[in-house]
Amino acid sequence: MDRRAERWVHDQLVETTCRESASQYFLITPKLLFGLKYHPLMRVLCVNNGDWIPPAFKLGYWLDKTKLRLNAPKLTKLTPHTSNITST
Repeated sequence: MDRRAERWVHDQLVETTCRESASQYFLITPKLLFGLKYHPLMRVLCVNNGDWIPPAFKLGYWLDKTKLRLNAPKLTKLTPHTSNITST
C-alpha cells in the first residue's frame, strides 16, 4: 500500500473506531507513517523487540530521564540585554 492509501485507511479507522459508541480496536503494525491524525480517545502503545535492542536496556533509566525532562522548568532565552545573573 502506498503512503496516500495508508493515510486514507488510517483516517478511516480513526474516524470509525473513536466514536463514543465504538468497540475497542487494536491496530498492530510493523510501522506507522509520520504525521498521522490521532484522536484524543486513542491510546498508542509502542512495543520494541528485535536483535537491535541492547541486552542491558534499562527502561527505568529512560523513564526517569523523560520524567526529569518533562518536569524541568522551561529555561528562558537569554538576550544581550537580559541576564539571569544578579549582583549581590
